[in-house]
Formats: sequence, C-alpha cells, structure tokens
Amino acid sequence: MKRACVTKRAANKYTARFLTLLLLCFLLASCGKPDLRPADTPSAEISESMKEQSVAESPENAALCDTARKLLALDGEVIDIFANQALADCAIGLEKMAYGYTVGDRYYPLDEACKYKSFDAVTSLLDSVYSRESCVAEEYLERYPRVGPPVLRQDFLGNTEFCCVYNAGFDTEFSDAAVSYLGLQDGVLRFQYSKGSSIYSFGMVETEDGYRLTDSLLFLYEKVVLAGTVSDTITENVGSAKRLTGDCLWINVLVDDGTSVWDAESASDLKEMLKTAGDYITKQAAEYGIKDLNFNYIWEETTTKLAAPHYSNGADWADRAFADRGGWASYVQSLLPAGYDGNYCIMFHFNKQGRSFCVPSDVNCVDDGYVNEFCAMFYSTSKESGFFACPALYMHELLHAYGAVDLYEEALSEKGNALASIYFDKDIMRYEPAEIENCHVGLLTAKLLGWRNSIPTQLKDFLKERI
Repeated sequence: MKRACVTKRAANKYTARFLTLLLLCFLLASCGKPDLRPADTPSAEISESMKEQSVAESPENAALCDTARKLLALDGEVIDIFANQALADCAIGLEKMAYGYTVGDRYYPLDEACKYKSFDAVTSLLDSVYSRESCVAEEYLERYPRVGPPVLRQDFLGNTEFCCVYNAGFDTEFSDAAVSYLGLQDGVLRFQYSKGSSIYSFGMVETEDGYRLTDSLLFLYEKVVLAGTVSDTITENVGSAKRLTGDCLWINVLVDDGTSVWDAESASDLKEMLKTAGDYITKQAAEYGIKDLNFNYIWEETTTKLAAPHYSNGADWADRAFADRGGWASYVQSLLPAGYDGNYCIMFHFNKQGRSFCVPSDVNCVDDGYVNEFCAMFYSTSKESGFFACPALYMHELLHAYGAVDLYEEALSEKGNALASIYFDKDIMRYEPAEIENCHVGLLTAKLLGWRNSIPTQLKDFLKERI
C-alpha cells in the first residue's frame, strides 16, 4: 500500500505553549542567538554546563528534550529494522553464510512471533515517530536502501516481507547521547544530538497526534557523508588519466610483436570499435551532467618489434620494452603533442588472441614515479577464445585507467559478489556485452571517473569487499 506524502502542513496547536516558546526565544536572543544550523550539517558542540543551565532554568525545555529523546529511541528502532537487519532473525527461509545472512533480492515472510509480521505494525511505528510532511516514513518504505530493492514490502495478505540487502551497522544506542534544545526555527523545534564525534541538528514538530520528528538520525548521517568529496579509492584523480572530463587524449599504438602484424582491414575494424566505445562513453557521461567530454585520437605504428606482455607482468613490461628508447617516460613524451598537460591514456594493440588488461596508476604508483597509464589490448573477433574484441572491452579497460575498478566475481569477496549482482547489474565494470548499448556506467563507477562528487554510504561500504 503506497503512503501519500502530505505536503500541506497540518494546523499547529501551539496556543499558550507557542506564546511561551516565543517569549523564551526573545529572552535567549537578548543573551545571544542560538546556533540554528541546517539539519544536514553537524552543529557545534554545546558544553555540558550550558546544557545543565538551560534545563535547570526552564522545566518546559527539559520536558521537550525528554520527548525528543523518546522519539529518538523509536527512531533507533526504525533504523534497526530498515538499516541494521533487525528482522533477519524472523525471516523464514533466510540462510546464513560465512559472511552473515545471505545477501540477495529475494523477499522472505516473517514468523508468527515477530512483532512486525503485520505490515500495519510497521506503518504504525513510522507514523508514531515522524511527521507526515517530512516524508521520512515514505523514504524508508520506498527508497531505502539507496541501491537495490526496498528492505520491506507488503504481501497480498497484509503481511510484512523482508529483503536482506544491506546492513548499515548504524549505532542506535542513543540512551547515553546528549540532547539539547536550540530554539524555534520556521515553526520547527530544533535540537542538538551529540554522542562522541557524532553531532547533528534535528527537528521536532507538534501535530494533531502529538510530537513527531522531522528527521531520522540515519538520514542526517548520510547527508553529512554525501557532502564529503574525499576519494573513495586510491585510483581516483592520479596518474596521466586523472578525470574523464574535458579533452582527453586516447593514444593508440599498433604493435608488430614478431608473430602478428596489422592488416588494413583489421586496423580499420579496430578504429571503428574504439570510435563506438568513445562515443558511448561520451553519451554515458552526458547522463551524469558531464557535457564537455571529448576524445582526441592519436594513431601510431611501432617501427620496433615489441613482445606482447602478459597481464601478470604488465607494469614491468613497459620499462623493459622501451629501455633502448630512453625509457618508458621518454617514449610517452614522444607520443604527446608538444606542451600537452591534459588527461591521456596509451593503448598498445596486438592483432592476436589474449587477455587484455590495464596498468593504471594509483597513489602508491605516483609516489614511485609511475604516472603514465596504459592498456595492452588483444584484438580477436573469435568469440570462441573467451576474450574476443568488442567496443565494450575497450570501454572497460579505458575506464580502468581513469579510476574505475573491476566489479566482477574474481575481484570481490563472496559477500561482495552477492552484493554486486544487485548493485551493479549491467555495469560496464562487471559486464562486457557484445552490444555496448546493453551496459552502462553505474553510480560507483561514475564517482571513480570524476562524474559524481559523492556516492551513497552503501557503496562506500561495498568497496571494503574488493580483494
């Protein structure tokens, strides 16, 4: 049953209480205005002596803080249900793996003893905690977790079904947290929650049914994390291919390795594949608001035979292969336009079967002086090899150079692979289809490429499952 989000504020019944609060705000203003920061920004901590003085001077403030604490306790129960998998023990048929409860997109019924077997019990809890105008309840029911199917749904009998996707592990022990009243702002009673380094400003309003929260602490935490722009992996914004935006140089070297050479037909087919890959990357970038991405292609043919590298020793190959040409860095400079200081990646192309790979730079490589990122690409149109060439293959490897990470099975833990099947369906870093239009750039990959400033905490946690 879909819950309508009420956008019109219900009539507040402040009367004498409202006048008292206005008088209180006036008195506070005479001593200095309270710090009323936006709910999505951690507030400055208030000293214990100030809190004690405020409560001691105003019994009504103390009563408001007590009410807020009780609602926070219920907020914690909601968070446990939706984010901390509190109902997993009640889910009939849900099995445990070595990493915990089985991750998947399947829904499980709850046993008869479960407090929230009836979906009405879930909605009643939400209604008792949050104001309707805040839409917090709808956000939990319809848009949590941020990636994957909703945690709960209602079956045709009105019972609750549980889906085990994400465990946020959010601390809901709020009993030892400090709650301080800040004042009235735009008709909302503002409070500060503080526990250790976690400090949030949250709101409470009086409704026809009593006081209700306008925020959930979990969502406030998410907003703070989303506001950060720190790198989420060591591959971001380093090397010669820092960010996939603006003008990017795509240098292609057709290699004669002594056993295979390039003929005109194969070279023409290769160029068409790369152009298709580049155009599709540009199209995907535009969907994330990146309108200035433009590839400039350079084509070179080696005059010296170079033995094809193996993906297990690709990093050393470049140094060895160009030792007699002044070294790898010197060779790269010979390929670049004079004075060029933008993003670039080099692709060496071999006209033979093999496993293509990328040697990206990360913060550790930069410290060692390695910044020139390259890919070794093997061209084969035979699908029997398992490594046949297609535009998606070239897209996948190029994106590695710009910071993207593998999302397929061998790069992930058991839990990570189960999560990836839900989070990254058809992501180019997990799936390389013969038809490039059947894949896309997902949220995590877009962040690593520099197309997004942030990702949900859910995807940040996923990065821990890489091996």
